[in-house]
Amino acid sequence: MQTQLKGFGLEKFRVFKDYTWFDFAPITILTWTNSSGKSSLNKVLIADKG
Repeated sequence: MQTQLKGFGLEKFRVFKDYTWFDFAPITILTWTNSSGKSSLNKVLIADKG
């Protein structure tokens, strides 16, 4: 059985000071301005894989 990540929440991590929830759809593309947290989200998702 395959597990699918439906979303996740962050708080007190880099630019995400307040609790923020991110819902994922079957295809999710992250687009924001510079210094808005795209790389921070990537680091959180990769850090939990190892």
